[in-house]
Amino acid sequence: MSDSDWMLPNRPPPPPRQPVPGELLFEFNAGDALWRCELRCVRDIGVQAQFFCRDEFRTGRLWPFREEAIAWARRERRSIEAASAFGG
Repeated sequence: MSDSDWMLPNRPPPPPRQPVPGELLFEFNAGDALWRCELRCVRDIGVQAQFFCRDEFRTGRLWPFREEAIAWARRERRSIEAASAFGG
């Protein structure tokens, strides 16, 4: 397909985007759910910490430095664990 084929009405659809797994920071159980935290480098912008519960994205935050992303992820984990201890 050439660069100008994107304008054709019957062009083939692009292949589906393949997710790229992040770097696993930690996993933990909160209540009856398995949580996972991954770090992802976002080009030259910074590092994003992402939380997944039962393999579904729940929350994430972008930080300029890796150490800040890790510190936030640890605080977020404590918050999730505390909420599940109280039935939240």
